[in-house]
Amino acid sequence: MLGDWVSKRIGRMYHGARILPRFLGDSRMSAFSKRIWAPLKRRLAWGMRFVAIRQARVVDKVFGVATGNQFFWTSPTMPKGWEDVQRRVFFLHGRRRSDLDQFVELAFSRSSDFVVWTGLARSSLTKERAAAVLCALDPEADAGLARRIRTSHVSAAAVVGAGAICLDEGQMQRLARAVEALLPWQTEGYSAAIDSLGARLDQPPRDACLRSLPESGFRSRKRHCLIVASTLRDTQNLSLFFGGAEEVTLYSLSDLYGKADFAGEPLHCDRDLPINVENARSRVTRFSAEYHALHQETRDQAKRIYDDLAMTGEGVDWLPPDTRIFAEMNLADRLFFPSLTLAALRRLIVDPEFDHIVIALGSRIEDRDFCAMLAGLDELTTDPRVEVVSTAKSVSERLTFAPRLAELRNGSMELPDSGYWGPPPSVYAGQFHDVIRDATAPIVEWSRDGRTRVLFLCAATSAYNDSTAAYLDALLKRFETRMGFAGSNPLPVLNEMGAPGEIAATEIYRLQTSISKSQELRLVGIKAWLDGLLRRVVREMIQDGRRSIPVHLLAVRRAYFVREALISFMVEAHSIDRWFSKMSAADALPEVVVMSPYRDMFVANAVAAARRYSVRSIALEPHGLNANYCRYATIHSDFCGVITEAFRREAASGFGIPLERCRTVGSPRLTAPESYEMQARTEAARQAASRDYGYSFQDGRLVLAFFSQPTNWNQLGKVWRILLEGSAEQDVQIFLKAHPEEAPSRALRYLEIAADLGLGDRVEIWKGNAKEAIECADIVLAAYSATVVEAASLRRPVICLAPEGVDYPLEQHRIVGAPLLRNPAELARMLSEFVKDPSAMRAEAAQFVTQEQQIMEGIDVSLARLVQEIVDMPAGQAIRDQSDLPESCFLAGPHRPFQV
Repeated sequence: MLGDWVSKRIGRMYHGARILPRFLGDSRMSAFSKRIWAPLKRRLAWGMRFVAIRQARVVDKVFGVATGNQFFWTSPTMPKGWEDVQRRVFFLHGRRRSDLDQFVELAFSRSSDFVVWTGLARSSLTKERAAAVLCALDPEADAGLARRIRTSHVSAAAVVGAGAICLDEGQMQRLARAVEALLPWQTEGYSAAIDSLGARLDQPPRDACLRSLPESGFRSRKRHCLIVASTLRDTQNLSLFFGGAEEVTLYSLSDLYGKADFAGEPLHCDRDLPINVENARSRVTRFSAEYHALHQETRDQAKRIYDDLAMTGEGVDWLPPDTRIFAEMNLADRLFFPSLTLAALRRLIVDPEFDHIVIALGSRIEDRDFCAMLAGLDELTTDPRVEVVSTAKSVSERLTFAPRLAELRNGSMELPDSGYWGPPPSVYAGQFHDVIRDATAPIVEWSRDGRTRVLFLCAATSAYNDSTAAYLDALLKRFETRMGFAGSNPLPVLNEMGAPGEIAATEIYRLQTSISKSQELRLVGIKAWLDGLLRRVVREMIQDGRRSIPVHLLAVRRAYFVREALISFMVEAHSIDRWFSKMSAADALPEVVVMSPYRDMFVANAVAAARRYSVRSIALEPHGLNANYCRYATIHSDFCGVITEAFRREAASGFGIPLERCRTVGSPRLTAPESYEMQARTEAARQAASRDYGYSFQDGRLVLAFFSQPTNWNQLGKVWRILLEGSAEQDVQIFLKAHPEEAPSRALRYLEIAADLGLGDRVEIWKGNAKEAIECADIVLAAYSATVVEAASLRRPVICLAPEGVDYPLEQHRIVGAPLLRNPAELARMLSEFVKDPSAMRAEAAQFVTQEQQIMEGIDVSLARLVQEIVDMPAGQAIRDQSDLPESCFLAGPHRPFQV
């Protein structure tokens, strides 16, 4: 196992060294900084921290922990910032209490760091001892402390702030008045430091010295605290704000799927504290009416912006022919998901379940547009539950708290009337086309050995990388294949390949999806004009009374939308068009273009160039898509390859491509060998699971695998209860396979329900991948999950579950021929029949693969057949007629809401 891991790791490093220089050579400097320099700096910092830690550990072992504490605070070689103090606190916690108490006492006597004082006062691990030390402080009698207070307002803020965090009302006021007597006026720095510990938005501070801290929500016990942050990466620092709450829920605007994990981390709170991580789609679910309305609004705004661009942007060739629909979808994508995170946050804020709402501001670089985005939620400025704090670890960052707090207090603001005052955009057309020329990939080189030329266009998307790599592997085996990669780092795809060395660095061509700093400087005039365009559009929307979340985001993140959503896409679309033009002139066009993931508009827009130069195109979709989800896109390629016959019909009915142009090619995830011995595979899978993950399987015990979804918890919780109650009479072992978009805290809710029903000993969270769980199971169960198709391809019996009265966007049980059960009694009856005689359900499950021949063939055979079939067609038959294409990339509505 270790040898395989090392070998794979070395292979990836070699492959990266072989590929990345080609990409970095024509990439912007920030790519070098991000992928090479930043990791080196992190490793250097880690090395320095390691040396410092080892110093203290050696002293601890040789002279004892008490001496190690002294060494920490007196040695000039030991860093003493909050991160270092926090690490030492975690090390001492759980050992002798007297050692931790001694460390805290030394901290208050040796350090004057504002963040260290207030951090120790706030941490549940050190709060009690910090309070005892602060109670004993007497600024009037302690000349040294008095001198520090008079000469440093930040030191004064440390004393007052720490006292306000952990002392009772009387002691807090005593300490504050003593400091106030020594410091008759407060500077802006003092006020910013105190406010960073807790500031209200609904009212100004009432005390010049303590500011808003006497009314802080942290000074009383809370039932349920909601913490909102730009990022949840620093789990330990965020845990400082868990104290005093019976339950904590966290939400990040930058984490669409709520993937932060607090399990296993040392934290500043009780280990038994319930910690939940919310995500946008758990509050505004994918098939809800609110989700649909947000999609419609962002779609309309994208169309309006490009309408204005067409009317007022004369003199500049903004987009190649037939690519505007892709540009509109790309802009709507960039606008939709940040709007979704804010819409979900609004749902959280108005939830009466929370009696304390904390806005946690980090560093200015981390947060970027965080405050500006939150300012669009006017509810924040009037809600007495809301409190703003800073998690920054440096005093300099804390002192920048005031302007960011003011931004939140002022709420959303209208744009000033002044906009763009420069020359017309036609003046900048030359610079625009120069940038496009520089961004165009070199002409593809072919060996001219007579094999079919295939250009595979792709991008790195986590949910698709393994499938994308498998498609590339399959094409390389049969055709002369070159790769066009939309982005700056193809390694996430290449590392998933079976044999990454099969494609050379010279056979990969970069399609630039983001402009470099130097290109941005050359396009400063275009940027200014487009900024003025967005100002004008937003101002008109506001005047029309539309002050929605998407409008607010367009207003406060104009620079982002101009750069990433408008200019970058225009440059990439033009560069692809110019690339095909150069290949045509050099007689180097491919015979067919294969694309995946097609939903990425930087990939999909290439179909316009391919059609213009009479190159056949194929879009591949490895997942089961359906048109009830509004965020999918219509298909403009000449042909598309889907996984099963049911999804072929779905593509024709909902995605704008004729049925005769849809082919079933299967999916890399769905491979069913013809000679599949179920019993042998099950035994082998269970042995591997026992060895790799520590699971134990008992003979005769029924093994169920349940695949969850990141959807409405009320609906999914009912499904989970149907499973638990319906299987209660049988001797079962249930493996819960959480969806990749579900937070770890969400998975724990399933275990809590099982424990409440007295069935907790039957349920385990599955640690491996989906295929491993399927092959270990006797029966696979799901609510609404594409995994049922994968289970059916492995001939496993499948049961779909739904509460009474709930329909799903796609009738997956019909696709695989599985039953749909709606109550525990139905499930109990079916499980009882299976235990008596499993042959009937297994025979029905085996029918699926016999009807879907491509699943047994494998992607190598079916994809090669599709490509060759299309290449052999006459051009007039293979190339799709313009009149046959959908008018838009957006799916036709209206979309029906579903409770998933």
